[in-house]
Amino acid sequence: MERGKYFRTRAGQASTLGKRRLRRFTLMLDQEPQSKNIRAADAVAFQRAVLDQLRVAGQSAYRGPVFLQMDFFTAARNPPAIYNLPKNYLDLLEKPLEGSGICLPRLFYRDDRQVKALVVRYHLWGLSSKPGVRVQAEPFRDFLADIDLVERIRRDDFEDDGRWRCRSNFDDLRNGPFHDDWEPDDDGFRRLAEFERDRQSVTRILSGDAYEIQRQMMRMDAQQAHLWQTDHLTCSGLLWAFQNTPKSKGDPPDNFMNRLAFTMREMTFGPPFTVELHHAPYRKGDSVAFDKALRAALNDFKTKHRYLFPLSSLLNVTILMIPPEDGGKDLDNLARLILPALHEIWAPPSDFAHAFKTDNIQEEDVRDHWEKVRAGLPKEPKYSITEYRAFELPRLPADPKDGFVRLAIGDGMRPVRFREEIDEYLEKWEDAVKC
Repeated sequence: MERGKYFRTRAGQASTLGKRRLRRFTLMLDQEPQSKNIRAADAVAFQRAVLDQLRVAGQSAYRGPVFLQMDFFTAARNPPAIYNLPKNYLDLLEKPLEGSGICLPRLFYRDDRQVKALVVRYHLWGLSSKPGVRVQAEPFRDFLADIDLVERIRRDDFEDDGRWRCRSNFDDLRNGPFHDDWEPDDDGFRRLAEFERDRQSVTRILSGDAYEIQRQMMRMDAQQAHLWQTDHLTCSGLLWAFQNTPKSKGDPPDNFMNRLAFTMREMTFGPPFTVELHHAPYRKGDSVAFDKALRAALNDFKTKHRYLFPLSSLLNVTILMIPPEDGGKDLDNLARLILPALHEIWAPPSDFAHAFKTDNIQEEDVRDHWEKVRAGLPKEPKYSITEYRAFELPRLPADPKDGFVRLAIGDGMRPVRFREEIDEYLEKWEDAVKC
C-alpha cells in the first residue's frame, strides 16, 4: 500500500497517534506550589527538573503554540489563590534564572503568548496531603490532530486497508468524548422548591436540623447536576469549534463554511450558555473598562440565575477568547483579570465543607463534625474555583475587530477532564482497531 494511503487507514492513524503521544512533556515535582515570592532554591529546583525531563525526552524548547496543563497540590495553611500560581511557573518555564546553572536562552518556550490552551487545577485536599506541581504540555498542533482524529472516528472516515472489521467494536465510539455514564437529576431544583415550600409539613416528621441538612444536600445536588450538564456542553462545543474552523485562509469571508462555523459557534458559546464580557484589553484604558464590564456581567448573571446562588456546589470556569486583531492579553493574565472579581461576587466554595452552613443547626455533634472537617482544610481560600480552562479560539471572518471574551461555568466537583477524556476515547478506538 502506498505511503499516503496507509496513513489514511486506521492502522496508519493509530501509528501517528502514538508518535504524537511521545512528544508530550510531563513533569511531577514534589514541591509546595508558590506564587511569585517563591523561594529561590525551589525556583531553581523546578527549572532543573524541567531541563532534566526535556533531556530525557530528547526535546528542546517549544517554538510554536502550546497546550499546557498545570495541577497544583497544596498542603499549606494559607496557599496562594489559584490565579496567582500559574504566572510564577509560566515565567519559570520561559527563561532560566541567574544561578540556575542552565546555559540556555530559553528553557521551555520563548514566551507565554505561545500558550493557546491553558488548564489549571487546584487540589485543596487538606493539610495532611502531599504537595506537588504537575506540568503537562504538548504542541498545540498535536492537540488539533487528536481532535480531528476524534471527528474521523465518529464519521468512520478512513481508507479501507482490506481488513475485515467487526463494526460492533466501534459502535460505542459514535458519540465522541464527554459522554459520562452518570445521568444528572433534571428535576433537582423543582424538588428543592417543593421541599422548601412544604417546610411546615416536613418538619412535623423531620427535626429542624434534619430538615436543614436535607435542604442543603438537595441544593448542592441540584446545582451540581446543572453545572455538570453545562460543563459537558462547553467541552463538546470546544471540540466542535476547533474541528470545524475552516482551514483555508484564502476562503472569502462569506464562504458557506465560514458562515456555518460562525453560526454554530455562536449557538454553542453565546447567551444563555456563556457570560459575555468585554473584549480582551489591548489599548490604554481597556483594563478599567474590562473590570467594569466584568463586574456588571457577573452581578447580572447572579441576579438572573438566583437558583445557583449562594453556590453550594464547587465550580470550574472556562474562559473563551477571540483575540483582538491587534493582539490582547495572554491567557494567564486574562484569567488574573477575571477570577478575583468572580471569587468576590460569586463566592464559590473551595470545598463542600465551606459551602455547608451550620448556623441554623442546633445539634452540637453535627456542628462539631463540620468544624473538624473545616479545620483539616487550608484556612484560606474559603472561596475559590477548583479549575479553570482558558482557550484562544481561532478567529473567523465575521468576528469583531476587538474580538470577545466569554465565560462558561461548570461543575467543580466532577469536572470534565478535558484532555484526559479525549485521550481515553482515542485509547478505546486504538483497542478496537487492534481487535
